Amino acid sequence: ALEVIVDLKSSVFVNASVDTSIFIISRQPNKAQMVKIGEWPARTHNCVKTPEKSIRQADLLKMPDFCFNTNIEKVGFRITARIRNHSIPLSEFFEIRAGMKIRKEYVGKSKKDTRYKKFLLGNSVKPYSLTWDKKYVCYDKRLESNYTNQAFRDENLFLCDEKIFVRQVMGRERIFATIDRDKFYVDQSVYVLIPKDRRRLEYFLGVICSKLISYYFFNTISDRKETFPKIKGIQIEQLPVRPIDFLKPTDKSLHDKMVSLVFSMLSLHQELLLAKTDQEKTVLQRQITSTDRRIDELVYALYGLTEEEIKIVEGADEGK
Repeated sequence: ALEVIVDLKSSVFVNASVDTSIFIISRQPNKAQMVKIGEWPARTHNCVKTPEKSIRQADLLKMPDFCFNTNIEKVGFRITARIRNHSIPLSEFFEIRAGMKIRKEYVGKSKKDTRYKKFLLGNSVKPYSLTWDKKYVCYDKRLESNYTNQAFRDENLFLCDEKIFVRQVMGRERIFATIDRDKFYVDQSVYVLIPKDRRRLEYFLGVICSKLISYYFFNTISDRKETFPKIKGIQIEQLPVRPIDFLKPTDKSLHDKMVSLVFSMLSLHQELLLAKTDQEKTVLQRQITSTDRRIDELVYALYGLTEEEIKIVEGADEGK
């Protein structure tokens, strides 16, 4: 039986930046065990406080890979369980690979010869948009052996007709992702999602960028780091996607609405990048905010959330 978990966070040891936890375990198995969640009240005091907050061990054991967040409340377990019960992992639909490990000397501002390809760093990937700052990478597999830390990846990864890019460093509230149809090459701070079959990528993009999926990520598989929060490739694979049964009219309708809204979102962000005046930008930003809200509402409907659960997700998003 797991009796107490103490999450000490970081800065516990002098001159060592590590996240530290304490587990107190009993030899007596107890399926009904309530696990107390301990706190480190002050870095200056060598003591641990165990508050009244507790979580059922049975609930912790239901979490994927036994990975759980000690900040999650009872209602959070219910919501994340509902999301999982309506889903299958994203890895069922996509092959997920990291971008290139490349040294700076192979990146330039001009296309010197045919080996140079359009190149993106992680900060170019934003929700529903890409901003290319005219960088090119010299893609020549023969250069890979010049340095031990380089990995050019299989070129087919970048030449796919359409794919989803997910940025490793997240925003405080959302996963940053968009669709690429221009065959950009990307560095290792971007994950490339190659579809395993022909489906509308707009549907998946709307789910990935939604508030609900970020809520799920932060309350289950996230490492909860506040500075430069990141999503790892193995965590992207586990993101829960609501499958669509196209033989059901309701499912098909929800899918088609999502595709339409995300298509509009992609277009609006492209218009925003080209907008010249403040007035144009303001109008477009309002449309983006409205469309984003409609996508979130659609995702709540897809995963079958109640009004009460939606309020909790929205409140958690505002509290970040």
